[in-house]
Amino acid sequence: MVDGDVVLALSSSGTLSDFTRHVVQYDLRLKNLTGELPEVSIAFEGLDVQTNGSIDYHRGQLKGHSTLSYDKGLLAAGDLLLEPVAGAIHLSTDFITDMQHLTLDQLKLKDPGGLLAKIPSARINLQHYASQHYAEIVIDVSNLSHIYSAWLQPVMYDTALENIEIEGRASASALLDNGKLESLSFDIQDVSLTDTQGRFSVYELSSHLTGMNNFEDGELSISWQGAELYRLLLGQSDLGFNIKDKNLSVTSPFNIPVYNGELKVFQLSIDELQEGNPTIEFDGILTPVSLSALSSSMGWPSLDGSISGVIPSVRYENSGLKVDGTLLARAFDGTFKIQHLEISDLLSPLPSLSADFSVDQLDLEKLTRTFDFGRIEGKLSGHITGLNMVAWKAHAFDAFFYTPESDDSRHIISQRAVDNLTSLSGSDIGSVLSRSYLRFFENFRYDKLGVGCRLRNNICRMNGIEAASGSAYYIVKGGLLPPRLDIIGYSNEVDWQDLLGRLERVMSDNAPVIQ
Repeated sequence: MVDGDVVLALSSSGTLSDFTRHVVQYDLRLKNLTGELPEVSIAFEGLDVQTNGSIDYHRGQLKGHSTLSYDKGLLAAGDLLLEPVAGAIHLSTDFITDMQHLTLDQLKLKDPGGLLAKIPSARINLQHYASQHYAEIVIDVSNLSHIYSAWLQPVMYDTALENIEIEGRASASALLDNGKLESLSFDIQDVSLTDTQGRFSVYELSSHLTGMNNFEDGELSISWQGAELYRLLLGQSDLGFNIKDKNLSVTSPFNIPVYNGELKVFQLSIDELQEGNPTIEFDGILTPVSLSALSSSMGWPSLDGSISGVIPSVRYENSGLKVDGTLLARAFDGTFKIQHLEISDLLSPLPSLSADFSVDQLDLEKLTRTFDFGRIEGKLSGHITGLNMVAWKAHAFDAFFYTPESDDSRHIISQRAVDNLTSLSGSDIGSVLSRSYLRFFENFRYDKLGVGCRLRNNICRMNGIEAASGSAYYIVKGGLLPPRLDIIGYSNEVDWQDLLGRLERVMSDNAPVIQ
């Protein structure tokens, strides 16, 4: 069902007796048209369109000129949702056809918001449209912001580019011949792009692409002045790629500044780019990056020291990230290892992460000083296995952190660290300290410490370095020499959100040490 007004004006000239030559001029106006054509997946509302031109029939050929003005209204065609918000969209062309072949000359599509597309010449075989045609195409986009919102955003639904803010210019030219892309040139200049969900952004992005023989060969260059990925700040970089057999590979290793360090990428390849679901592989190393700068931009508690690491083969495929091998990093004079790391739906609102994580021989004095937890001296090792996170929130894991048996360093824990540990564990040792002679001591010796959590269904089942009486467990077991104390945990099951709340209060507590 279609509603609206249709006004058609026709005039013609020619000889009716032999009909070898006839000219028709037309003017068709559609006003406030509303309806749908389900057989071709088209719907429209409040559509105002005007088309006019002339058709000259002579000895079996039709030639002429046609213009179309799309003035207002909403048009839905497949995934495309269009409305002329910046003024009327114009389309014009000259044409000639013998009903077997169609030739278009000087076809122009103009959106006053910032789009001009031209096809200087095109030939189409109407009998074999899929394989036998020729076209030159030239596109100039002077306002990417308008073209994204007016033309591209509906097509980007349910992709990483579904909701972005973009500014800049772009241009492209292409040559199609016999169903193949003979050549393509694409340029973007000074583009700034920001994801409205805060996942990524790129500043002053420029790129040049040339492709030949249906992307069997070509070159691609990309540069930017700055970028951000989930608050991680990246500096200026330039990348160059070769295109071979429709796949991309980096021409040479390149560096991406990360705060005061660098991500050095040795190998990067992108396969199946034309399929719209590319596979990306890379490997490299991360030179020392300041934890202070990193924690500040990520909104974490202030950290001290630096982090560096080796990045083995990383693969991005089907919106998921997988690391083959072990990610190695150094911080707090210890070693961090991440294995079996996989992230699915990386750029979606609900990414899912799984991994196994371990630390070895961390310097507790540096770690606790960094997090302002209260001083603890000694070494710390541990693991988090079976880690599962959804939307960057932990849903399940098995964790245990402990004093390694090989640790022969001095084991000292301050009264403030004792208070914070007891706040986390729910023990009442802190109140005992305040009522006993131990309150006069600032530091205590310990033999070993350890704490664990098995998280399932938002409940953390706690354990410690050693069993105590009943179902209790040692979190800190005192040393042989005085002053010494034991911290014993009695809560076997703790609500995970409650435990996170305790940790947040401890980390934000800057109260002085009780003397």
